[in-house]
Formats: sequence, C-alpha cells, structure tokens
Amino acid sequence: MKLPKSSVSALRLVSLLLLYSLILTPVVMADDTEEVLTTRFSGEGQYGIVAAGQGMYDGTNPGPGAIEIDVPGTTVVKAYLYWSGFGQDIGGDDTVTLTRLSDSQSVTVTADPNTGTYGPAFWFSDFQFWVWVAEVTSLVKPGPETYTVSDFGQNMERRNGAGLAVVYEDPLAPKARVLIMDGLDRWYRGWGEGARGESAVYCFTGENISTETVFEYGMFVGEITREGNPADRKDRPNALWYMTGTDADTLPTDMVNAPTDGPITGSLIQGPPDYPFWSSDDPQWDTFSGALNVDAGQSWICIQPESANDPANPDWKPASGITMAIAGAVVIDEPPPPTPTEPPPTPTEPPPTPTEPPPTPTQPPPEPPPVVPEASTLVLLGTSATTLAGYAALQWRARRKR
Repeated sequence: MKLPKSSVSALRLVSLLLLYSLILTPVVMADDTEEVLTTRFSGEGQYGIVAAGQGMYDGTNPGPGAIEIDVPGTTVVKAYLYWSGFGQDIGGDDTVTLTRLSDSQSVTVTADPNTGTYGPAFWFSDFQFWVWVAEVTSLVKPGPETYTVSDFGQNMERRNGAGLAVVYEDPLAPKARVLIMDGLDRWYRGWGEGARGESAVYCFTGENISTETVFEYGMFVGEITREGNPADRKDRPNALWYMTGTDADTLPTDMVNAPTDGPITGSLIQGPPDYPFWSSDDPQWDTFSGALNVDAGQSWICIQPESANDPANPDWKPASGITMAIAGAVVIDEPPPPTPTEPPPTPTEPPPTPTEPPPTPTQPPPEPPPVVPEASTLVLLGTSATTLAGYAALQWRARRKR
C-alpha cells in the first residue's frame, strides 16, 4: 500500500479488530551480515502510533527538511526523531536542530552515542552509513504541525532524511500494546556474489490469538533511490514479505532465500511491479504502513523487506535499502463506553383529575310561622309578673323603714 507524501501518509498503528494476546515481543532473526534492531519503546494503554518523514537528499544544498504530521489524541506519550545518511571517513552528524514551525520553538537534539547511534556501517567503497535517533517528546504536541530539521549533513556525502515517530494517548481509543524497534539493517542484492538481497526478519511474538484479527505495522526505510533524470526516473525494484505461525521455535530466518534463489517461504505483501518503497517522502526516504490479517490460533507474525529483481525490467538495478525503524500495534480491549449523559428528568405525577364540584346548597327551609298564644295564657303570665313586681317593691320598702 503506497501512501501519499503528507501527514496522511503517516503510519497510524491502530488495530481494526479485537486481539487478546499478541504481546509484540520483538525478535529479529539475522545472520552475521545484518544488524539486529533493538526495542526503543514498548507499552500498553489507550495508545496509538503516528509517524511521518521527509527525504532530504538534494544533491548539494544541506537545507532544512519539513516533516508534516498530525498527532491524534490528547497526550504525547513518547516522540522520537530519526535521521540518517552516509559519508566518507567522517564521524557522521549526531546533532541536529528540531523546530516547531507554529511558534518557532526549537531544541538542539543530540543522539546518545550508546543507545541512539547506529554505525558506522559499510555501504560501498569507503562510505559509511549512519542512523541516529533521539527522544523529542518535550517539543511535539497533539494536533497538526510542521517540524523542521536543520543543521544536518554539512559534513556528509548524502542525507537520506528525517522522520518523527510519535506514541500518543487517546481516551476514546481502545486499549492496545505498541512496540517500536530501531537500528541500521542494510540490504542490497547488488553487492555481488554471496550478498544478501533482503533484510533481517522482524518478528512479533506472543500467545495464541483467540480470534481472527488485524495486525498493523509501519516502517522507516532509507536509501531507495529513483535513478535517471527527473523526466524519466526509474524505480529500483524491492518487495516486502510476511509469514505467520503457531510455534515460536520455528521462526523464519529468511522468507526469500536469496541469494541462492531457493524456494520462497513467505507471502508477498507488495512487490514488482508495485514496489512498496519508492522515495514516497521525497528522494531517499519512505514511510510505509500496512495491515495484515492474522488467523485465530497464530502466535507470531514476521516481516522482511527485499532488494528484488523485477522480471519485467531485468535491466533495473535492485534497490539498496536501510531499515531504520519498524513499529507494530494490536488492540487488546474494546474502546471504553461513551460517558453517559444526564438522564432526562423523571416526569412528575400528573395533577389529579378534578372531582365534581360539590352540589349547590339548597335553600334553607322556611321559618315556621310564629305561634300565637291563647288569651288565658297571656293573662296568666301578666298576672304573675305583676305579683312578682309588687312583692319586690314591698321588700325594698320594708328595708328602708328599718
């Protein structure tokens, strides 16, 4: 799969399906002519990897190179800068300047001589090849950005270019295991009789995979020259192979069996006439990524680049390549559920249905007519009252006389 030159061409290593147990333990199968890649980063979390590069071979002008990259997520976990080239009887160029273009912030980057410097390694004649890597986490931030690499290669015969590989954290991403290996692994069939035309074999091992899944990977490869004048350039043939298996004791040491042209044991990912490496990030640099199906029950997967012959173009010179870094990622958990929103309020009980109004009170019963007493009764009452009054008057007079 060819990727266009842009931050979109960055390798974004996020697995597409659920994988429970591929642990991404690095194993590099090599003979005495190859340099073994070593582990740069291994981690587990809600992680992904994105990378982008820029070829910087321009003949004579050692100007800066611009790396365009869009880092997803919310946090940069680790960021690494790679740069490479070759020269004649010199010590290389282990110090460069990395600048974040949006705010002109810069850092001087120096590769550690023990853990970040690969080389010198024979290339041809008396030219020696170098690869450098250094951590630049403090300068790299999430989001789209352009980073320039300058002060590189003034004393070198050829600069291949530079690239950024970034491990990021995304709280919305599934849990994953990620791995980055790097080094300096040379492969060129044109070195003559007995020369290896392919790289070392890069393997990721683990426990059996419980379900069919997808393993995603990416690579930085340098020195894939396109020959000829700009109007009629010819690609240099190359290929990429892979194998999967169940027994870690039978990891392949070679899938192509060059230079003896023995039986091919690997499966072709991409090759002639559709070359995987073709200076996709400008001359001398490729950022390549892909995805491989892994069947249930498998416990390892291995990848191997090749400096190939193209039967359709026998006069085309096989590619000479340098593998600088390879990374892989597998998902080991489903993404977290989205944060629940506030539930809608529970509806209140509807008001009770009004009852029938009380009946309108009826008119009170009419007052009974007054009772008129008979004449004898009135006389009796009057007589009694007069008698009582007379008696009282008598009592009152009697007291005053005393």
